[in-house]
Amino acid sequence: TPWLDLMVETAPTDYYIRTKKRLSGFYPTDLEFLLHNLDVDNVVLTGTFTDACVLSTAFDAANRDFRVIVPRDIVAGYSEEAEHAALLVISLHLGLVVDSSPLLETWRAQLAPEIQLAPEIQMGIEAKSLASPQEVLMRG
Repeated sequence: TPWLDLMVETAPTDYYIRTKKRLSGFYPTDLEFLLHNLDVDNVVLTGTFTDACVLSTAFDAANRDFRVIVPRDIVAGYSEEAEHAALLVISLHLGLVVDSSPLLETWRAQLAPEIQLAPEIQMGIEAKSLASPQEVLMRG
């Protein structure tokens, strides 16, 4: 599926799950408290109903001084027109609307110095067959 290309490997301690019961991920949850305690400045919003839930969460995030980023290719609206309108509002007033590929490439480039491969993996990799540490993670 096209979503498989966007998969990012995480450890169980790398993420938090919060269940929301309203349009915004911030109301009524402890998301803002959690993000501030983790020193998070940027939020990347994905999901369905760009024109409802993503837009509402984008407003709340921006109003709480978080930088909002919405990857346009991994959100979906009720209709193409509604999605386009929501992304336009976000890009004009709330944050950045980007493609996911450059965003993921930027993250991987920033994480590259932190990647430490196990010695047995390093020994099994020939330098000429590998362009970057990120490719090891991508190959699994």
